[in-house]
Amino acid sequence: MAWRGLIALLLILFLFFLLTLIYPSAATESKESPKSLLQELGEQLEEHTNKLRAAFEHTQVPTYSPRPITQQAPTKKPEQALAQLTGHSDVVNMFGGMTAPTCATLKSKVFSLQAQYKDTQYFRLHLTGSKVSPYVKYQAQQTLNVVYMLFQHFINQLAQKKTLIPIQLNMHIAANDADYNELILARDAEPTGTAGMYFLFQNQGFVKGGGSEEQTLRTLIHESVHALVFYYFGITPRWVTEGIAEYFEHLRITETGKFTIHNSTEDWLTKAGLLSSHYSKLDINTLFNSEGQWQTIQKRTLYANTYLFTGFMIESNSEPFFEYLLQEGSNPCNVVPADNIELLFRNTNENIETQFEAWRSKPKEVLSGYWKNE
Repeated sequence: MAWRGLIALLLILFLFFLLTLIYPSAATESKESPKSLLQELGEQLEEHTNKLRAAFEHTQVPTYSPRPITQQAPTKKPEQALAQLTGHSDVVNMFGGMTAPTCATLKSKVFSLQAQYKDTQYFRLHLTGSKVSPYVKYQAQQTLNVVYMLFQHFINQLAQKKTLIPIQLNMHIAANDADYNELILARDAEPTGTAGMYFLFQNQGFVKGGGSEEQTLRTLIHESVHALVFYYFGITPRWVTEGIAEYFEHLRITETGKFTIHNSTEDWLTKAGLLSSHYSKLDINTLFNSEGQWQTIQKRTLYANTYLFTGFMIESNSEPFFEYLLQEGSNPCNVVPADNIELLFRNTNENIETQFEAWRSKPKEVLSGYWKNE
């Protein structure tokens, strides 16, 4: 009888070994915490790093180049009225009520060069003006690729669209403060208090150069994100476009394609930033209704709260946030009313206020690929 028990034991061991071969990761997967969406995108980006680096080689630069940037003010013709718009409220007011087909056609015309860049996997960042280091070029292009991939992920998931159309963004690096001021003033805009500016209906952005490499990079990413948000989702409330731009200007890509979040004592998500209390916490109702408050509420407070809420939405893989963006994109020259935005978020998650407060009240230690609560 003993030999029968031995045979049964051997049979059980054989079956266990066979199952291990078939499902080698079954034991380990249960112990692993789910990856954040950004971590997954960072890993995807690693596969394309070498290919994307080639975009900076001179042999890859297309023969087309945008109209040269000059200090001379453009001739003001009626059809060029769009080119003079920069102020966010002015843009919203002028285009409010425009039909979706008209606005979509107008937007496509601005980015009409997209057909020339079918070889570009995501999009092309075209830089003119003062030269920047290879580090700045690489970081800007790769970081913006992650933004593009994030948009594509949610559009695929929520709207069943296969791909986003690659486009070219045109950004000009001014040599110094005087050069930057002259360029902005030539376009009937006010440069005071700004480090960069993106002209929506010109597809042309300007970055104040002459400062530190890090400041140039952050401004370049920030203004480029404004362009991506506008192209893919249309005109949005200022808290949306500023929040997304603020969040992603802190993203950095390593040489292997992995991502990290830039961390400094000036950032609002760090322990030092929270303890210094340079900003007041706003509830989401105030945030959603802040469009007319940017000249009255301290801007640092608005930037901090938009940054934090966007970070909360992205780190939470929030579908309502991108459902809302798709609503904006369905009629890109009309902004969704603040009451509708709040209703969408609260209907999806009635505890969003308390969850946001808990999230932003905990200092975050920034590690490669994910946030870690201290």
